[in-house]
This record gives sequence, C-alpha cells and structure tokens, in this order.
Amino acid sequence: MSDSVNNLATEVEKEEDVEKTLEKISKAKSEKEKGSGFGRVMKTILGAIVKGASKVKKTLLTITVRTTLINFLLISIAVGLLSFVLTFSVEAYFIQNEIKADLFIIQLRLTAIIISALIVFFVTFLSFLSLKFTLAPLRKIIKRIKEITSENLSMRLDEEGSENELKELAVEINKLLSDVEQSFTRQKKFVSDASHELKTPISVIQGYSGLLMRWGKDDKAILDEGIESIAREADNMKKIVEQLLFLAKIGKYIVNKQEIVCADVITRVADGYKMTVTNHNIIPQIADEGRIISDASLITECIRAMVDNAIKYSPENSDIILSCRKEGDKVCIGIQDFGMGIKEEDQKRIFDRFYRCDNVRGRDGNSCGLGLTICHSVVEVLGGKITVDSEVGKGTLFTIILPVKFTPQDGAIK
Repeated sequence: MSDSVNNLATEVEKEEDVEKTLEKISKAKSEKEKGSGFGRVMKTILGAIVKGASKVKKTLLTITVRTTLINFLLISIAVGLLSFVLTFSVEAYFIQNEIKADLFIIQLRLTAIIISALIVFFVTFLSFLSLKFTLAPLRKIIKRIKEITSENLSMRLDEEGSENELKELAVEINKLLSDVEQSFTRQKKFVSDASHELKTPISVIQGYSGLLMRWGKDDKAILDEGIESIAREADNMKKIVEQLLFLAKIGKYIVNKQEIVCADVITRVADGYKMTVTNHNIIPQIADEGRIISDASLITECIRAMVDNAIKYSPENSDIILSCRKEGDKVCIGIQDFGMGIKEEDQKRIFDRFYRCDNVRGRDGNSCGLGLTICHSVVEVLGGKITVDSEVGKGTLFTIILPVKFTPQDGAIK
C-alpha cells in the first residue's frame, strides 16, 4: 500500500514538473513573441519600402528625384536594420538575465524609431543636395542642346566648362553635331545644286517635246533634231544625278585600304585610253613606283576623271603626260596637258560644284562641271590634296598628293 502511495506521489510530482516546464516554455514563447513585435513592424516597413521602390522605378521622375528616393529607401533599410539589431540585442540580454525592464525597452524602441527617422531624413536631404549639385553641369548641357536647331547647327557645347565624364559627353555630342551639320549641309547643297543644274535640261526637253507635238509628225528634220536633243539632255541629266549622288555619299565612304603601286595604276589607265582615245597621246612618265596604302579604285577613278578633263580642254593630237614620283612620306601623281590653260582668278574656284571658266563655257555640252569637284572630294577622302599649276595658252598641271599610309580616324571618312 505504501509503495502505491509513493508511486502515485512520484507521478504527481512528475506531472507538476511537466506543467512547470510547459508554463516556462509558454512564458518564454510569449515573451519572445512580445519581443519580436518590433521585428514584425520592421518587416512590414521593409515590405512597403520594396513595393514603393518598384513603383518609383516605373514612374517618369527626374534623375535627381528618383535617385533621392532610391537613396532614401536604401538608407531606411540600413538604419532600420541597425535599429532592429540594437534593440533586439538589448531586449534579448534582458530576457536572458531575467531583468524586467519593459518600460525601458518601450522607450528604447521609441528612441530608435525617432533617431532612425531623423538620420534617414538628414542623410536623404544631403543626398538630394549633392545630386542637384552634381547634375548641374548636365542641366547646362541639356539647356544648350535645346537651343540648337536646324537654323543654328554650328552651335557647340562648352567643352572647357565640363569636367570628367561630362567633358567626354560634351566632346562626343559636339562630334555628333558636326556630323549632323555636315550631312545637313550636303543635303541642302545637293538639293540646291540639283534643282539649279537640272533646270536647263528639263527646260530643253519640255521645249523640244512641245515642238515635236506641234510639227514633229509632219517635219522629219524637226523630228530628228527633237529626238536627238531630248536623248542628249536626258543622258546629261543622268550624269548630273549620278555625280551628285556620288558627292552626297562620299562624305561617309569607307576606304578599302590596300597596298598600291601608283606606277601600275597610271600604266593601266594609260593603256586603257589607247583603244578609246586616238586623237590624244596619253604618255606615262614614271620616276618612282610610288607604293602607298590607300584605295585603288578611288585613285583610279580620280586619275581617269583628270585625264578626261585634260582631253576635253586640249587640242587634238597633243600629249597628256601622267607622272609619278615620291617626295618624303608623300606620293605625287601628275596629270599634265598642253591645252588652253586656266586663268589665275579661276584656279581658286575650279573645284567648286558646277563652276566652269568663262573660256570653256559651252565648249562641251556633256560637261556638267562636277568632274574636278569629285576628284577634289575623293582626294580629300584619301587624306591628300590637289594642286594646280597653269598658264593660259600653255597648259595645266594637276598634282594629286597622297600620303604613303592612309590613316583615317575610326576607319571611316567624315
């Protein structure tokens, strides 16, 4: 009987121990949940911050405002985490040492929230001012760009007033503006030149078309004359358009660089004229083979255009001499004729579009005044230049001066 009582007492004691243990666990759990209330608040705040950041990203705000808001979110997260860690550490210390300081913990939390808010506000405000100061030069660039229109494409950004990356940005924008201005100028000049030069052949075609409609059916002479004139002017218009298009595109021509022997190019050009030109003597005179790095097709076309020009304005059976020599890091290709020559006042303008000297106007109906302009543009593309030495009544010497090695910027011509 006594053993049964003792066993029962032991079980009761065990149950009481279990109940005490469960009570302690429950109390600790409640204390933990109570202490993690601040954690839940911080979790809610962080969730709201992340959601707000995603919305800010999609809005059309200025860089300053967006960056300030992003900094605000990041600072809030950092300060919030720091406050949470500090308060949680203090609270955990009190719980671990069974120190009752509920009022102190509440005050600590309120103090942490207030100090965190002040820090976030102050640092965000400083970030806003810093961004505004940093982006001030960019605003000046934007304001300057807004002032640039098609009427004043010559305006440029102030590169000296910019700093660091903004200076690089100003330099690149100025390069872009230069390209746009050149393209706009070429387009404007193309339209002006085309309308001016095409006006005459169009008028001739219209005139002969009207003549043919009135009398061409009955008068064979008028019919033949009209058809011949219309065909000639149409061919002339085709040449003008092709040459103008070439000039419009040459500013962006990509040079096909390769090693060239200028002497071989000159010899091939001279040989090519032997079968087609019988009333002039095309004579190559080679002093040096003239090895260069350049574009063979462009050089060939340029020499041919020069020879064609010499043939047009030289008397029959006269000589046209093609020469080649090297001078330092340059190669000189000469095209010399013994024709009428060019007046000194005309030599400065012979490379202008559609310009023809007074003493050659009307001499060749197939000439539209673009041959020398194309040659000049081609040589500029190749990094060289053309000189002219002429005397009226004795002839003209055009000299194409090209660098031994063609080295354009970025590999393209602008």
